Amino acid sequence: MLKIDKDWRIVTDGYCLTLQKRRKVTKKTSKNYGKFQWDIVGYYGKLRHALERYSEDVVRGSHSFEDAVARLDKVYVLLKKICGNFDKKLLGNKEKSYLDK
Repeated sequence: MLKIDKDWRIVTDGYCLTLQKRRKVTKKTSKNYGKFQWDIVGYYGKLRHALERYSEDVVRGSHSFEDAVARLDKVYVLLKKICGNFDKKLLGNKEKSYLDK
């Protein structure tokens, strides 16, 4: 499992990557009311595609152009960190990040 932040993660089953978003159950008649659960956002064959979808969803919640740019900056820094750590684990200490390819 790759934790992106407190509300997003990527899980793999060996065949594909699953992007998931955490949400609070708000349906009062649900047995899980008030609890958090992980909803599937999508299935992806490549890490880059799952991270692109995550980025799109974060920016989609923007209220202005300035807000979108600020959110993208935060996402880029976060993804560089995640992918840099991912590159080091997967490929060793290579200089190029996954996002630079």
